[in-house]
Amino acid sequence: MTEQRKIMIDNQEHNLADLPQEVLVQINNLRVTEQEIARQESMLAMLRTAQAAYGQKLGEAMKGVKVKKPTEKNAKAKAAPKAAVKAADKSKKH
Repeated sequence: MTEQRKIMIDNQEHNLADLPQEVLVQINNLRVTEQEIARQESMLAMLRTAQAAYGQKLGEAMKGVKVKKPTEKNAKAKAAPKAAVKAADKSKKH
C-alpha cells in the first residue's frame, strides 16, 4: 500500500491526490513565496551584519581624525554660490 501525501489546510487534513489542480497550484505558489521570504530574510540579516561592521570600521577610522570647524570666511564662501544662483535665476525671469 502506498502512503499518500497529506497537507493541513484550515486545520483539516487533505490528501494531495484528492485536491483539484487549482488548489495544488495555489499550494505551490504559497510554498514558493514562503521560500522567497526566507531567502530575503537571510539576505537582510547578512546586510544588517555588514552594516554594523561598516559602522564599527567607520568609528575606528574616525579615531584621531580632527574635524575642522567651519570659519566665518568658509561659511560665506559656501553661501556665495547659492546667492549667485538666486541672482542668475532672477535675471532669467526678466
